[in-house]
Amino acid sequence: MKTIEKNKLIAEFMGITVFINEEEFLSGVEYSKETHILESLKYHSSWDYLMPVVRVITEMAVDNDWLYDSDEYTFLRDTLSGARINEVHESVVAVIKFINENK
Repeated sequence: MKTIEKNKLIAEFMGITVFINEEEFLSGVEYSKETHILESLKYHSSWDYLMPVVRVITEMAVDNDWLYDSDEYTFLRDTLSGARINEVHESVVAVIKFINENK
């Protein structure tokens, strides 16, 4: 899965509408905080983008044993201690895939 596809997965998990390009974006859709052009998403390179996702996942895990006890969530917790954004990005994607498959 390419970085751009991973970022789209994360954005959709966060309830953000993602447009493929600026033309699609400008085709009469009103801009809001929940609307982004796919290439503008920076979950893979910005802690400001990624950490709110980690917070949402952590809040979900506290309320759901099936998530808290999963290997995917353990991987996320472990990668956070290393503070390498690329590893945290990968673990966030793994957790979101796990959540989507087990809802």
